[in-house]
Amino acid sequence: MIKRKGYIVCVENEEKVLNALKNQLVENFNSTHEVKTASNGAEAINIIENLIEKKNIIEMIISDHRLPAMSGNELIMKVHKKLPDAIKILLAAQEDIEEAKNESDNQIISKYIEKPWEKQGLKDSISKLINKYHQNLENTYMLNNLDIRAEEVKRKNE
Repeated sequence: MIKRKGYIVCVENEEKVLNALKNQLVENFNSTHEVKTASNGAEAINIIENLIEKKNIIEMIISDHRLPAMSGNELIMKVHKKLPDAIKILLAAQEDIEEAKNESDNQIISKYIEKPWEKQGLKDSISKLINKYHQNLENTYMLNNLDIRAEEVKRKNE
C-alpha cells in the first residue's frame, strides 16, 4: 500500500526565516511530509484550498504572528474553520509572544514557538504534535469501526 505524505503549510513574510523553516522541515520530515510555503495569509489560504480540492491531507499549519494584511491569528482562525483537526503553530518574536498568546484562541493553537527557535526544540515539538495527530486519527478510525460493529451486532440481534 502506498502511503501518501501529509502536508505542512508554512506562512512567514520574511524570506530568510521562511527558507530556514522550510529547510529544517524538509531535512527532518521529508520522508513523511511535503512542505508548502506562503509569504502571506491570502497566499496560504489559496494553497490550502488547492490542497483540499485535490484531497490532500494538511496536517499542520505554521504561521508567523505578524503578517501583512492578515495576522497569523486571523489566518489560523480561518484555517481552523476548514481544517479543525490540523495542528496549528504560531511563531512569534520573543517580544511578541505574550501578545500573540493574548490575541489568539488557546483552544485552537497547538503550540506557540518563539523566534528565533532552537533547531532541536522545533524538531521535537513538531514530532510530538505529528505523533499526537496520528494517534487521534487512529483513535477516530477505531471508534468509527466500533460503532459500525455495534450496529451490525444490533441488527443481528433484532
